[in-house]
Amino acid sequence: MKSFFVFILMSFLGIANVFSQEFDSNYTTSTYTHYKHKFYVHSFNMGNSIKTKYFSKNANTRYLSWQKNKKVMLICAGAFSETWKTTSKPVGLTVDAGNLINSRIDPTMDGLVIVKKKFIFVMDLDKLESGFTLDDGSKVKINPRKSSKDKFHLLKAAREEKYTIFQTQLVYSKDKIFNFRNLHYGKKRERRFLATAFYNNDYYNIIVDVPDYLPLNQSAKYAKEVLDYIGYDVQYILNLDTGGKNIFLIRKDDKNLTYKATKKLKDATNLIVFYR
Repeated sequence: MKSFFVFILMSFLGIANVFSQEFDSNYTTSTYTHYKHKFYVHSFNMGNSIKTKYFSKNANTRYLSWQKNKKVMLICAGAFSETWKTTSKPVGLTVDAGNLINSRIDPTMDGLVIVKKKFIFVMDLDKLESGFTLDDGSKVKINPRKSSKDKFHLLKAAREEKYTIFQTQLVYSKDKIFNFRNLHYGKKRERRFLATAFYNNDYYNIIVDVPDYLPLNQSAKYAKEVLDYIGYDVQYILNLDTGGKNIFLIRKDDKNLTYKATKKLKDATNLIVFYR
């Protein structure tokens, strides 16, 4: 019943699907219009063949040697970078397959991204102190921004389990009562979001590309409304780098990837890759 009312509401808001391409049941790319703005939605069902990889440093060199014999579906920049150099570290706490890259937790970025079992999971750093649930169902209270002990245990777990971790801006959280309070917040520019969501009990990682220049919160709110319209139970939405490291490639067909942004792979400092 809830999804029906969401559909009716979004129909009044003028959301329309103008294009869809299904590579298979696990990867779909669609185009929607909302308030005359286009939203390109790349949806990955993470329960089957689709996997993800994050390269935190020297991304292009590492990607080129890694990608052989893999079918890459999408590549984009992830975290913001400390400098323009291709050797730059990502801003905020970063661990790459258990190796510590940047130990400084950025106090302004609420999104903690964990790549675990080749899925992307997200935690709201503002809400971690109230507890989060582990795979075995147990609750853990943690606040790595305020407690050095909690940070130590988080990094210890990442090292032992070979997790990959990075930080970025969290623009929507299911844990918060209020989101998008100021729709004019954030400079007007192209945006790219990473969302985590459920659909029919399947877990999804979703990239939403918004090429029109909108304020950050407005762009994120519209993206959330598009995902609601499709029927996703959205958990979190993160803001990815579309500034000096605006890298975005998608699979055009069975043989080729095509660039959809201004920068090239050689310019990369860090990369998110979806593949099978």
